Amino acid sequence: MYIGIDIGGTTVKMGIVNKKGEIFSKISFSTKKSPNEVVLDIKQNIDNLLTKNKLSLKKIKGIGVGCPGTIDSKNGIIYFSCNLGWNNVDFKDMFLKETGYKGEFSIFNDARVATIAEAKFGAGKGVNNFILLTIGTGVGAGIVINKKLYEGALGMAGEIGHVTLVKDGLNCSCGRKGCIEAYASATALINQAKEEMKNNKNSLLYNFDEINGKIIFECAKQNDKTANLIVEKYVEYLGESILSILNVFRPDKLVLAGGISTAGAFLIDKLNKYVQERFYGHKGAIPTDIVQSTLNDNAGIIGAAALNFD
Repeated sequence: MYIGIDIGGTTVKMGIVNKKGEIFSKISFSTKKSPNEVVLDIKQNIDNLLTKNKLSLKKIKGIGVGCPGTIDSKNGIIYFSCNLGWNNVDFKDMFLKETGYKGEFSIFNDARVATIAEAKFGAGKGVNNFILLTIGTGVGAGIVINKKLYEGALGMAGEIGHVTLVKDGLNCSCGRKGCIEAYASATALINQAKEEMKNNKNSLLYNFDEINGKIIFECAKQNDKTANLIVEKYVEYLGESILSILNVFRPDKLVLAGGISTAGAFLIDKLNKYVQERFYGHKGAIPTDIVQSTLNDNAGIIGAAALNFD
C-alpha cells in the first residue's frame, strides 16, 4: 500500500492507494497557513487513516506529496508556492523528522502529479500527447509528450498559469500582472462574479451567502442572466488561454481537471465550441478535444501515491 497526499490552496486530501490506482480510504482537511502546521496535520491524519484501516506505517511502501509551486523534487524543497505563501521550505526533511517515516518519500508539483495519475489510470491513458490543465485556487498544468511527462529543468516545467494573458492586467498572486491564473482560475471566476452581481440585484446568485464555481454554473444552467454573463466572459478567458496552449503543443487531447471541471459538459461543450471556432488552421485542421478528467478530485491523491510505484 501507498499513501498519496494532495496539498491544495484550501484543502489537503490524502488516501491509501494500491498499485492499480484504487483508493481504499481517504480523508481531507483545511490547509493551514504555515508548512509546520500542515505537516503536523498530515501526520495526525496519516495516523487516523492507518488506525481506521488497521495498518502500521511499516506496511506503507511509499508516501508521495503533490504541492502547488516550483519544487526541487530531487531534494524535496519547495522553492516558491504563491498560493500557499511558502518560500524555500525543506518539506522532505520536515516531513520525515516529524513522522519518523523510513520508506520511500517523494514530492512533486501538484498539477504534474495529477497528470501522472491521468496518464496511468485516467483520461490520458494510452494518449501519446496531452496537456492537463487543473483549475482551482490557481491554474496548474502538466505536459505529456510521446507518453512521457515533460519536466524541464529541475522538474519545474508547466507553469502555464503564469503565462501572460493580459499585458499589465490584474495582479496575480505570483507578483506579476495579467497571468492566466488571474483570469481563468476558480478564484478569478468568483471575483468576476462578485463584480458582475453589482449590476443585477435580482440574480439567483444573491440567494447564497457565499458563492463558488459550482453555484455560478448551477445558476447559469437555470438561465440566470447574470450567471450566464459571468460564464460567457469566463469561457473567453479560459478559451483564449487554451488556444495558446493548443497552438504551441498541438496535443491529441486537453484534459480539464480541478474543481472547475466539475461543471462537466455545460462548460466543456462551451470551451470546445469556442476553441474549435478559433483554432489555428481550424477550417482544415483536426481539432484537439477538450475532455473532463475521469479521476476528478482523486487525481492528486492517486498521482502522489504513484510517484513511488516500482
